[in-house]
Amino acid sequence: SLQAWHTGAHDGMSPTRAAARLLDLLASVVETARCEDEDMPPEHRAAHILATHLASPPPIDDLARICRTSRATLARRFRATYGTTMREYLRLRRLEAAYRLLEREGVSVTDAAYAVGYESLPSFSRAFHEHYGKAPVIVRNRVPTYVPPAPVGYVCRLHDSRPASPVHDIHD
Repeated sequence: SLQAWHTGAHDGMSPTRAAARLLDLLASVVETARCEDEDMPPEHRAAHILATHLASPPPIDDLARICRTSRATLARRFRATYGTTMREYLRLRRLEAAYRLLEREGVSVTDAAYAVGYESLPSFSRAFHEHYGKAPVIVRNRVPTYVPPAPVGYVCRLHDSRPASPVHDIHD
């Protein structure tokens, strides 16, 4: 609760992590209120909430309540629509978001794992490797391949054994 956080009783989390968790919870309340106003089927509403709250999604019972349906109905409709469980959907969205953070933002593996809701670095690394076939550090440390442009006036033939032809002026 807010009072527990204010007094320092925040389950041993650092003040920065506790503040981040509090901000995420506040964002969740705002997003949930916005999502409740939309005329959206419950399974789509649940997917939207899960995708926008990767780090701290609501428990399934709360999610069903937010979506105004029972847990069993939500689970059945979600699986019929998305072909997977809500837990697996969340896991895949987390891994995709972590991949983007590692590849595009250059954040550390630890920061990427925590940013998407993993609390165990070994669990994150194992899930990432199982899904992508490589360790997250490989994605983080990958240097973009630079291919220099061909010199002006040359025609490159890739995978062709014929010699390159000279470039002719269009006025020839």
